[in-house]
Amino acid sequence: MQTSHTHDDALINAIEAGDVSDVRTLLQAGASPNARKKVSLSSRVVVRHNIWRADDVEVKTDVIECESALVLAVIHGFSEIVEELLDHGANIEEKVAWTIANGWLKGIGERPEDGRDYWTVKDWESKRWYATITFPSILCLALGRCGLSTRVGLVPAERPDPRPDKSGHVSINHPGANVIISNPRNESAVRVSHRLQPRVEIVRALLSNGAIVRTQELRAAKMCPDAACCQAVESQAVDHSPPRASRSSFGTALPRSTSSNFQSTRASSSDPAALGTEQSALVERLRSKLAKAERAAETAKARTEEKEREAASLRSHIADVSARIASQERETQDLARENAALQSKNTALQTETSTLRQQVSSLTEVNGALKKEVDALHAQIVRQARTTRTINRLMYAVGNFQPRELDEIMLSIGDPVFVAVVFPDGWASGLHAGTYAFGFFPFSHVAESLPDPDDSSSILSQLDLPETSSRVESLTQSSTTTDSRNANANGALASAALSLMTFVGQSRGSQPVPAQYWRQFFGAISSPHAPGA
Repeated sequence: MQTSHTHDDALINAIEAGDVSDVRTLLQAGASPNARKKVSLSSRVVVRHNIWRADDVEVKTDVIECESALVLAVIHGFSEIVEELLDHGANIEEKVAWTIANGWLKGIGERPEDGRDYWTVKDWESKRWYATITFPSILCLALGRCGLSTRVGLVPAERPDPRPDKSGHVSINHPGANVIISNPRNESAVRVSHRLQPRVEIVRALLSNGAIVRTQELRAAKMCPDAACCQAVESQAVDHSPPRASRSSFGTALPRSTSSNFQSTRASSSDPAALGTEQSALVERLRSKLAKAERAAETAKARTEEKEREAASLRSHIADVSARIASQERETQDLARENAALQSKNTALQTETSTLRQQVSSLTEVNGALKKEVDALHAQIVRQARTTRTINRLMYAVGNFQPRELDEIMLSIGDPVFVAVVFPDGWASGLHAGTYAFGFFPFSHVAESLPDPDDSSSILSQLDLPETSSRVESLTQSSTTTDSRNANANGALASAALSLMTFVGQSRGSQPVPAQYWRQFFGAISSPHAPGA
């Protein structure tokens, strides 16, 4: 929706364009019939002079109101627009005056960098506006006489210049509702010279709407080059005595202006024909005014109905808005309750989260302790897995082995070996049944069954013996190697070995060797008299 200020600006533009239809529409839409043109003047002003650097320059601006809507319509001679403004209540007694900006001030000199004049602060404060154009009344402006141009800051000895000038021209501001003047350098930047042309239609419209004819208006009428305008004003001239009602021949009081019309008409002319013509003209003016009043009343009625409809629509809209506001308030209350519930839940969740964090911290500590226990159990299992195992069984070599240390015995495929103990490092200790040598050998090189001597090469080719591992635990065992050449030198060792061989031969390897035979055997090989002891 357009604001009143926007309507006023549009009205000024429509008047200067002479568009009666737009003027009527804007007035009906709420534009003020007393709207005025606005003029904005801005200039660069030197606020401080500097010696070693450029002067300090400031842009100053001033805005004033100038020509009114009725003044513009009269100046341009738009009689229909004048009637529209009067019908909508334009103030016919408003002061007729407008101001022209100063386009002749040279300032303090040209500046080569931008080619513009700069004003001093004193010039800006006292001379930014050049002159004010005034007329005694809107009727004098319509007659085009008795105006004055008063310069700003005029000394008492000087007199204002009459306006219009001898050629009938008067200075007015540039077209537009909002005139912007920036750094004016000549008169064409601040004014337009317009020639006033009196129109009898405008004069009669002003008179019929209550324009008062005084001495200045009569003087202006006598100076007016249009005889019709002069006659219209003189026919309605009034004196300066206090207003007094006149009575018609029917005894009813007549308006002073109407009574004065008849009196001035009788005084100004004794010709009955002229008197009849003046009376006919007066009747026509009254009829025209009545018709305009009726049209204005119809327009006002239509506008009243439209405003009532708008008011009803606004009331309905207000009711809808109130209902929406109430609904929004209810929703706001519901949301407030939900928010309170969510805040409560949030507080509970924060408490629960804090508890869970404490539990997680506690569980982390428990987990660390359990991990330590698991590591300890794993180490224990590993230690248990790497313990020494007792075999005490006759087994047979399934691979050749060359001893690398003095406490190791040589093995050939098919050799019988009494295996006593297996160590975690994959080595075993036992007695070679053929050479009666006791020592250490890889446990992977012996098996419980004797390989087939007819197909030993085939068996050995298919056998995948693992690589002999390094000795670790078996090195901690103190052992003594036995050479087959001095086995018979020790009777105890031979007897123990013979007992073992006899038992194994009788059982054919199907039963483990009893512990008593092993104790006898190990006691013999550990004797200090055994070979190599």
